[in-house]
Amino acid sequence: MKSNSYFQFAKEFLRSSLLRRELNGEFDKTIFKKLAEQGFFDLRKDPKKYFSALEDLAKGSLDLPFCVSCVAQTIAIVILDRFSPSQCEGLISELANGTKLAAIANSESGAGTQLKLMKASLKKEGDDFFLSGSKECFTNGPADVVFFSAWDEKIEVFLVDGARTMQKSINSNLFGFKTGQTGSIVVENLKLDPSKDRIGQIGDGVKIFKLCFDLERLMIAICINAVLKEILVDAKQFVKNKIGSTKLRSWPQYLQEKIVHLIAISSQMDGLIQSILPSINNFTGNDLEKSHQRLSLLKYSAVEKGIEAANLCIELIGPSSLSTEHYLQKVLRDLYCLKFLGGTKELQKMVIFEDFVTEQNLNEECDERKSA
Repeated sequence: MKSNSYFQFAKEFLRSSLLRRELNGEFDKTIFKKLAEQGFFDLRKDPKKYFSALEDLAKGSLDLPFCVSCVAQTIAIVILDRFSPSQCEGLISELANGTKLAAIANSESGAGTQLKLMKASLKKEGDDFFLSGSKECFTNGPADVVFFSAWDEKIEVFLVDGARTMQKSINSNLFGFKTGQTGSIVVENLKLDPSKDRIGQIGDGVKIFKLCFDLERLMIAICINAVLKEILVDAKQFVKNKIGSTKLRSWPQYLQEKIVHLIAISSQMDGLIQSILPSINNFTGNDLEKSHQRLSLLKYSAVEKGIEAANLCIELIGPSSLSTEHYLQKVLRDLYCLKFLGGTKELQKMVIFEDFVTEQNLNEECDERKSA
């Protein structure tokens, strides 16, 4: 499928059912698999084509939760591409064609994704190894396969069969993000073989974390910006219909101000994203590291600007945009979920990168934990 065809795919299969799925709290796995069968996840091999398709998917669907689920699946495949390509060749194929759903479970109660506070661990008893821990508020849970982060001697990421764990959906507890899939997981003394179940080599956990967070920030920012562009299109059309004229000077000043403000927000986000995209030619290389500092703020800016833009549009359109029959109220609630559940509140993930996820600092933390 050509990249721009994903816009039409999203409008036909996702936007048309958006409010129904929202009301039912439904993540549609049939549409997800259909998207995979169209080759969406195979586009990861060419980042520029993937980014374009992702933007079209978000713009056509207006469904941030569904798009975030696609982002999580893509990142899971990219992690395996980079760190365990031969070991996980079969699994990569199953994830790429949508046969299996993957989740990356990092966040813990009271710790978020702060590595030094993470309690999940792999313990050795005799010749055997056992994994224990719990994770919450992660995308795509319950999942067929879970990327589970835990302390061994260092932070590691293990592949866990979802059927061997206790997972549950928390969609019904959320006030937004209902068209995606969000879950929690508990693992108690799960026997693993680190040589087979570890992703990558010993000590690759930090690199996996950095790759995961950098890709997530960039891809989610692209999704939010795409939705903002479509909101702007609808806002302009609403004003034209309202006043019956396309001449800017004839518009009331308050309408002009809101439209110009929306255009400014969209332009700012475009500039931030386009300052990064041209330098990324390969997901499995080191291209993302060059933009690491800007990525730390990108998702934060996208969420904050997205909330601002959605509020502006609601003020523009009026009370009808807050009804269950209008998509804007859903977009606003989804953005607030990203703000508080997605790690952008108080720049949480920026703090992680600056203080804990550098190789040097994390190795020091490992040494402290071992000596204790």
